[in-house]
Amino acid sequence: TREKIDGAKIMVWDISGTSGQLTMVNEDYQFQVFEDKLGSTDFKKMVVRAIQGKPNSASGPNPLSPKDIELAANLAQIYAETHIPKLFLAKGKKNVTYGIGGVLYSALKRFIKSESAERFEISQKDLLHIITGLAGKTDQEIGGDFPHTDTTNILLVLGYMRAMNVEKLIAINTNLTYGLFTDGDF
Repeated sequence: TREKIDGAKIMVWDISGTSGQLTMVNEDYQFQVFEDKLGSTDFKKMVVRAIQGKPNSASGPNPLSPKDIELAANLAQIYAETHIPKLFLAKGKKNVTYGIGGVLYSALKRFIKSESAERFEISQKDLLHIITGLAGKTDQEIGGDFPHTDTTNILLVLGYMRAMNVEKLIAINTNLTYGLFTDGDF
């Protein structure tokens, strides 16, 4: 069953390899969209260069030290606080945030035990627990298809959730195109 939620109390968040989007409806029921220039791949590169001091040719950040984890989560939070419009930052605390797409659904799903293949909830506390468990692990020890971005994806999401005061998000298996096809005006 689908829950009924007032559209003005929803924010939809998508992160891809090269960008991110936040979409919401304001109090006047007008769509607001923020197109973020920071995506998964660029954040991974920021962590590798700025925090770990590795060359651009480095394939990824793993293994991450506990200090790297702390600094990377703070970097993501500060980036979000300085780049995301205040309208979106204020929306997170009092509303429902849905995460969709490659990072917020697909990349995080493998770390979450969920009965549903279509949706799961994840909190800041969950992300902190997951990333702490991945500290010190190599790509081979992390496994999966994208271990070189799994750790920094978790840290990007955690830092942004902190900045937006999103305690938990609901990740759903959908994409932006699905919304277009279900829109009554289409």
